[in-house]
Amino acid sequence: MDDVSIIVAPIVNTLVEDTTKMIKKKIHLIKGVEKDIEQLQSKLSAILSVLEDAEAKQLDSKPVRDWLGKLEDAAYDAKDVLDTYETNAMLWQKNQQVRKVRLPFSASKTSYKLNTASQIKDILARINEIEKEKDGLHLDVSVGVVGPNNGTSENRRITTSLVYEPDIVGREDDKDKIINLLMSEEYNREGGVAVIPIIGMGGLGKTTLAQIVYNDDRVKSHFEFRMWVCVTMNYDYKRILKEMIESHSKMKYDTNSISLNQ
Repeated sequence: MDDVSIIVAPIVNTLVEDTTKMIKKKIHLIKGVEKDIEQLQSKLSAILSVLEDAEAKQLDSKPVRDWLGKLEDAAYDAKDVLDTYETNAMLWQKNQQVRKVRLPFSASKTSYKLNTASQIKDILARINEIEKEKDGLHLDVSVGVVGPNNGTSENRRITTSLVYEPDIVGREDDKDKIINLLMSEEYNREGGVAVIPIIGMGGLGKTTLAQIVYNDDRVKSHFEFRMWVCVTMNYDYKRILKEMIESHSKMKYDTNSISLNQ
């Protein structure tokens, strides 16, 4: 089995947020699509609740890994379809507001509507099947993951520095830019703390980029110590400090033994 993680929680979380927004704003250009989007939101929320456990188990379980791969493909297809649908729906609504008269669609627009409705139903069918398959994988529901009606998930995935670089393509320029910054005098002043943010929407590969930088031979040889610590949405200063100490000392520490005043 390949020693590389499939990470889909960010894109699935984005889809849950997108469908929630579409439902609240009543973005429904095509009759019947609103119910499909509501069902899609419900299925994605159920899937999101077990993704932390699935992503943790995937390297030891081929069925879980295959399930994540299938989910990843469907999620990105869903994102494309929903983005196109939302854009066209909002443009149409804006056009109707300007004209103040609801004009019927032309034949070409009617064809577009039928095609889009079919695409959304196809996506719903794929996600529905994937949601059913998760029950046979015996995945644990993550504590702290809440549905879209109760707020967004605060129990984000815990990342590691593990990456399988042969599977990473098209990031060489970005990697080299960050490494050059890390090794430059500007970011390497004694006594100073430098921060290089990697910014972008969920699912673009920000964590993967950080992983390949962290594991680059130039970074390993340049820095005496390297530490990988995941800062989640639930900010826990003690946990972060504990993981930094453990990473440096290679020893386990009790959180209660760490003083925040040290």
